[in-house]
Amino acid sequence: MHTRGYWCGRTLAAALPGMLLLIATSSYGSPAKPIAEFQVTPLAGSPTAAAGLSAASPVRENRSLPSGGWVETGPEDRALVWLLGQPGCQLIIEPGSRVEVKSEPESGRYVANLERGALRSTRVDCGALLEVGTSVGRLWSQGAYFTVQVTDGWISIFHQAGSLQLLFQGQAIPLRTRTMTTVSSSGSHRIASVAEEEPEASPAASARRAAPAQASPGESISPVSAPGRP
Repeated sequence: MHTRGYWCGRTLAAALPGMLLLIATSSYGSPAKPIAEFQVTPLAGSPTAAAGLSAASPVRENRSLPSGGWVETGPEDRALVWLLGQPGCQLIIEPGSRVEVKSEPESGRYVANLERGALRSTRVDCGALLEVGTSVGRLWSQGAYFTVQVTDGWISIFHQAGSLQLLFQGQAIPLRTRTMTTVSSSGSHRIASVAEEEPEASPAASARRAAPAQASPGESISPVSAPGRP
């Protein structure tokens, strides 16, 4: 009995390194798939898209876009981007825009970095946390209907429905619905109420109508972080 147990033990010891190697090889040969992935489809014109640093190519039909990819639209182009597995998490990329999209599984967020132009979220049933990054500040949304446009050091935000916050200079500022808010990198801001929705108007055109350059000289401009802001 002692001899049989001895040889069984030696056989198991000899086989163990091979078993561990097989497990390690299997794990190495089957890398984990990305948790989140995007899809992009053209709505008008010939938008382009690329994965990371790869060369851009025209988007002629629905195609996959991995985290870290970007979408660019020309003057006559529009595109739709959405997050797989999250119904309602859709963004429309307006003409003349460039947007990078990525997912952050650790924080549960998906991020759209708007380098130029405008984008809009048209669904209030998105369950994921959306962060829109701009050169001025960042927006946090979890089910909101809004448009944001970047223009010469300003951002214009048309908030129509849902919960939307502006992260600016270390503060999280809730934005009111039915308002157009313009904010500069210096902290100046202007808030205008929107009386009626114009469903046929382009969001980019709406943002241009509220651009800071069109504000009257006598209009009050105050720091966004000042107490008692409107």
